[in-house]
Amino acid sequence: MIFGIIGNNNKERLPEVVHKLCKSFKKEKIGFIVEEKLTNLISKRFKVKFNSAEKCSSALLVSKSDFIISIGGDGTFLSTAKLVGKKGKPIIGLNFGKLGFLAENTEHDINS
Repeated sequence: MIFGIIGNNNKERLPEVVHKLCKSFKKEKIGFIVEEKLTNLISKRFKVKFNSAEKCSSALLVSKSDFIISIGGDGTFLSTAKLVGKKGKPIIGLNFGKLGFLAENTEHDINS
């Protein structure tokens, strides 16, 4: 099982949360792929490197993943849904926005 991680790169805390999530996935030996622009933000902020199997373009991320984690707000969730299209991949929304109607999980739900 592989989780694809994509998010709204304009959210200040996104690199920190995704870095924490990736460390948890590695510790638990859970497969993941992060959208390439997001890996660049994380690498820049935390001085970590992602290997080629852990990052790819957003288009490839959908085809290589079993589940997609969309981090941002409802707009990010809708953009992710558009990217997923008819591929039938489940999307888990993690809300960093205000309303959270579609992306109803929060950062605090990550380790729950």
